[in-house]
Amino acid sequence: MTQPPRWADRFLEWYCRPELLEEIQGDAHELYRRNLRHSGKRSANMRFVWDIVRFLRWSNVRFLKKNSYRSHSSIAMIRNYLIVGLRNMLKARFTSFTNIFGLAIAIGFAITVFIFVDYQYNVDSFHTRASRIYQVINEMKVDNDLELWGDSPFMLAPTLKADNPVVSHATRVEYQSGNFIFEERVFNELIWFTDADFMTMFDFPVKYGDREALRNKNQIVISNDIAKKYFGDRNPIGQQVSIKYANQITQTYLVGAVADKFPENASFTFNVLVDMENFFDLNFSDAYTWRQLTDATFVELAEGHTPDELASLLAICRQRQNKSDSRWTVNRFEMVPLTELALRNHEIDGPISNGGHPAGRVALSVVSLLLLVLACSNYMNIALASASRRLKEIALRKVLGSARRGIVNQFLVENLLICTFALVLGGALSYFLFLPGFNATLPITIPFAFSSPYVAVGLFVALLLTTGLASGAYPAVYIARFQPVVIFRGREKFGRRNTMSKLLLTFQFVMAVILIVGSFIFTSNSMRLNAKDWGYDRKHVVAVPIGNPQQYEALRAYALTLPDVIAIAGSEGQIGRGNIQTTFDHHETKVRTIIYGTEPDYMKTLGLRLKEGRFLQGDGNTRDEVVINEQMARKMGWANPLGETFRYDSITRHVVGVVEDFNHDSFYDAILPAFFVNMPSSRYLFISFRTRPGKESGVERALAREWKTIAPDDPFSAFFQEDVFEAYFRSERANITIIVTISVISILLACIGLFGLVSFTIQQRRKEFSIRKVLGAGVFSIFRLVNADYLWVLLVAFLLGAPVGFWLMQTLIASIYPDPEPIDAMPFLLAIGLLVATVLITISSRLIDVVRENPAETLKSE
Repeated sequence: MTQPPRWADRFLEWYCRPELLEEIQGDAHELYRRNLRHSGKRSANMRFVWDIVRFLRWSNVRFLKKNSYRSHSSIAMIRNYLIVGLRNMLKARFTSFTNIFGLAIAIGFAITVFIFVDYQYNVDSFHTRASRIYQVINEMKVDNDLELWGDSPFMLAPTLKADNPVVSHATRVEYQSGNFIFEERVFNELIWFTDADFMTMFDFPVKYGDREALRNKNQIVISNDIAKKYFGDRNPIGQQVSIKYANQITQTYLVGAVADKFPENASFTFNVLVDMENFFDLNFSDAYTWRQLTDATFVELAEGHTPDELASLLAICRQRQNKSDSRWTVNRFEMVPLTELALRNHEIDGPISNGGHPAGRVALSVVSLLLLVLACSNYMNIALASASRRLKEIALRKVLGSARRGIVNQFLVENLLICTFALVLGGALSYFLFLPGFNATLPITIPFAFSSPYVAVGLFVALLLTTGLASGAYPAVYIARFQPVVIFRGREKFGRRNTMSKLLLTFQFVMAVILIVGSFIFTSNSMRLNAKDWGYDRKHVVAVPIGNPQQYEALRAYALTLPDVIAIAGSEGQIGRGNIQTTFDHHETKVRTIIYGTEPDYMKTLGLRLKEGRFLQGDGNTRDEVVINEQMARKMGWANPLGETFRYDSITRHVVGVVEDFNHDSFYDAILPAFFVNMPSSRYLFISFRTRPGKESGVERALAREWKTIAPDDPFSAFFQEDVFEAYFRSERANITIIVTISVISILLACIGLFGLVSFTIQQRRKEFSIRKVLGAGVFSIFRLVNADYLWVLLVAFLLGAPVGFWLMQTLIASIYPDPEPIDAMPFLLAIGLLVATVLITISSRLIDVVRENPAETLKSE
């Protein structure tokens, strides 16, 4: 016979009073049998557990048998506390609003940051096999440094999978660009060549077709966006498409599957998947060499196996790879779990996953905690200041028999009530304001969601209890200590000399100073980097990717007829867009460099500045001369680099010139050694045009029109050289927006606390100010009297907070930028100026009423 969950029965027997157990247990079992007949076992079990929970009442608990009166009294007392708390909130609307709004801002920001961090730590969790999937990355020794590379040998995946019970599936990922052609639509798309196991390993949702389509080499898988782009609302399954690759070979495929909209927490997605066998048919690479690298290798371990079981096989693979190619020495292979790829993408050169730098997560988390502390300090200060209105209530409660613990509990319950309203408002601020604003600065859209309901409940409960206890514990204990006799005699005073209030206010401004100084330093550094010289004249240059020598010759010939084009040059790579890295041996040291194979006029066309020597001359066959950058001269240890030589690609290269260092990547990356060498036009992948100032857009449009004649089957993908770092600048603008928002929130919280505290101070001293005015005190005298204490607090806060903010932001910037700008005094001057102005405006807004008030109205009751 089917029985209800035994653990629930035992729980009932544990808490239930013995005299009630038989009746309650019998009713529960009878309900269980009825539900079992009508709803099935699973539903009956769930309802049985719920019934056991419903029976958990004060009157049924055995441990409270002798204290039932106290239990009912406690419930009534809590109800009374809540009623009194609501009345006090309505009575002191301004104070309540100040407390709730200040806490809500900090709570809303904390919820937003938690959602962001929770999202990042649960990236790719939708893949059901995520815990068993690993990317095999290389630890390479380059320039005597160890680097992690996402690339791995082509032979690695099939070797690990072949007759190996530890590995159930394996796939490679190789990136290539190609012109995707369907009817009249032609666009350049990123193509992923993968093994057939790819769609088996990864649970990307499929909208149409067969998930196993890649097991037929003539079928491809496309994303939902690609399907809409080329086929509209039609079902594209079975449609024939063509892809023209960089080597000018065109292959025809059938659409075998269409992926549905990708999950928001996918760290990598695809446009077009093509079976890897087609990659080898295109003669891009030799299928059976360890020398050739692919962009990513993933393996899925069989159930019950661990990465350690592949250690010996990976060691053998490392030896094979190093033997085949001595240029790239693999120190070891590392298996990185799929769930960690996005978190570690900053460590990997050429990562497949997208993810943020951990410094951002840490900084935002620390800032959210600081804002919570700041908001709690606000509440504590205002609660202490406003307690003077409730002294007689406290004294009367004590006279009527209320214990000190009861007073403490009363204020804690009232505080939790305020924090509950703040939590609700904070959640609304996060949903409607903070998270949408946060998403506007990110390349992704993070939904207002948590990894699980338990995480959401845990967060909100933790925020409620933390803010409730942190902000309310000290005021409750402090207020409850007053003696009734002293209160009724009027000898208990809440004055402006309260030490705790001063300390809390100082702490608030220290936190504000840390955040504001840090934000000014970060913003100043970003603005300087944005205005930094790139090392060449990036303006008025249009670059066009090309696919073959015929396109180069035709476009060059046409551009020569344009009067606004003043220089033309072809190149294999393009500064900022097509950097080709390589290594060579020099005196038993491996040197990592960027090589630019170019036309002799390329450096002049892009406006690189010559430091010494000359630019390249001759033609593509003159390949023994090179021009290097300053970083390469330093790397090679050449004080006088002209005439120095090194050997690369079996040719002895002679240095004929040195150009200034230039930014080939974003400012997040250090400048690498680089050299320029002549290259034949048959290998050019870009052609660059320098135009007359202001004419670049017109030249770009003219080239686009001519391109339709030159290459009607290829998309025109021109770009302006000054836009190559647009992604970096967009990221910097997002960072500045976030930093400025944090600064505004910190200032707002500090002002809310100061405003509330000043309001109570002025209210307490209103008669004093009236007497001073009667005795001849002027407006400035009263203004100075009120401001003096707070300006001293601000000065102390700045002296304490500025060094901390400087150190924290300097550490953060050093972890992000390889060559940060030096920090001057301007951020500190701006910070102290802003804070002083904010304090004066906040205090003045409350002093206006005092100045305008007629002293006779205030003193008429005396």
